[in-house]
This record gives sequence, structure tokens and C-alpha cells, in this order.
Amino acid sequence: MHFLIYRMPVLVYMVLIFYMSSGPVDTRIAGELPDWLLHGAAYLVLYLLAFWAVHEGMRPRPGRGGFVLPLLVTVLYGVSDEIHQGFVPARDASARDAIADAAGALLGVGLVRLYGRRKAATAV
Repeated sequence: MHFLIYRMPVLVYMVLIFYMSSGPVDTRIAGELPDWLLHGAAYLVLYLLAFWAVHEGMRPRPGRGGFVLPLLVTVLYGVSDEIHQGFVPARDASARDAIADAAGALLGVGLVRLYGRRKAATAV
């Protein structure tokens, strides 16, 4: 049960990202939004799920890599996804997309830190 609550969401989301990047871009999903915004939003969510999985909640637990381990997992997954897209017909690997992925993850760090500060302030 513990695995289903904390680890399964991030794994399912990673599979979803892999699936979505294994074919041509679906314009019904992308619509008129800029590509960098979609990448940033997707990897913001991935960071939050990775943080949730590593720390078993939204508060950092000592000895579990703080904010850096989930960030590293998210950024490396973004880079690996871009490399994967280089092998998919009708897709290409893009450093700009990897940067947008990393920016989304960094935004996730900021949101988790902000959440932690708000929780600490209300606990006092």
C-alpha cells in the first residue's frame, strides 16, 4: 500500500511522459500553447511527484536528499526523454526543451519550499 501511495504516481507519470514522447506531437493537446510552457508544466508536476515519492509527503525528511535528489531525478529524466525523442520519427531532441524541463523542476523546488514555509508559519 505504501508503494501505491508514494511511488506509483511518479512511475505512472514517467510512463505517461515516455508514451507521449514516443509519437508525433498531438496538436489537440499542445493547441496554441508554447512548447516551452508545456515542457515546464509537465516537469513541474514530475518534480512534485518525485519529491512526494522520495520524502513520502510534501515535507523534506532528513537523509533523503532534500530538494536535490528529486531535482536530479527530474532533470535527468528530462534529458533522457530528449535523447529518446532523437530516435523517434517526427520528433527531435532539443536542448531548449531540456532547459524548459529543468526550469519546470526548479519552479517545483520553489513551490515545495514555499509550501514548507507556509506550513511552518501556520504551525507556530
